[in-house]
Amino acid sequence: KHRATHNLTGYIGYGFMGFTEKTDEQLDDRLGFANNFELGLTYTKQFNKDSPWSLKSGMIFSWRTTRLDDDYKFVRGTDGNTTITHSAMSLDKSKLRGSYLIVPLGLQYTFGNKVSIEDFTYYKEKDLAITANVYGGVKLSNNNIVKGDDISQRDKKDYNLNPFVYGAQLTFKIN
Repeated sequence: KHRATHNLTGYIGYGFMGFTEKTDEQLDDRLGFANNFELGLTYTKQFNKDSPWSLKSGMIFSWRTTRLDDDYKFVRGTDGNTTITHSAMSLDKSKLRGSYLIVPLGLQYTFGNKVSIEDFTYYKEKDLAITANVYGGVKLSNNNIVKGDDISQRDKKDYNLNPFVYGAQLTFKIN
C-alpha cells in the first residue's frame, strides 16, 4: 500500500556569508571569512500519495561566524556599541559568533513519475528535489573569541547581534 509520505530527517548545512550594505570602511577593510554552519531536523509531508508537492518544515540550530583580519578584534564600548580595534598583540583568531534557533517553512517539489497499477495511482519519487523556504529564528547566544600571543579569551556579552534572523532560501536535494 502506498500512502502520502511523512519523513523526519537529519539536516546539515554549510554556507558562506557576505554583507551587502557596507557602510563602515574600517570594518569593511578588516572583514575576513564569514560562514554559517547549520544542524537540525527537517520534517517533510507529502500532500497526497500521487502528488510531487510536499510541505517542509523543521528546527535548525545555526552558528553564524564573522572573522576579522590584520590583528583586529571586536570590542564592546562603555556606551554599549560594538566596534573593532587593533590589538597590540598578534592574533591567530578573532571572530564573533551568533547562535540561532531557526524554523523554516516551505514547499518542496520532488521529481518523479505517477505510477498506475490497475486502478491504483501513486507518485514514485526520484532522488532529486527542489525546495523554496522562508525562515525565521531567534538568537540564543553570541560569543566573541580572541586567541593569539599570550591571549585567549571568550566573551559572551551582548555584542549587538540582531536578536532575530529571517530570510528566504532555495535548496536542492540529491540523495
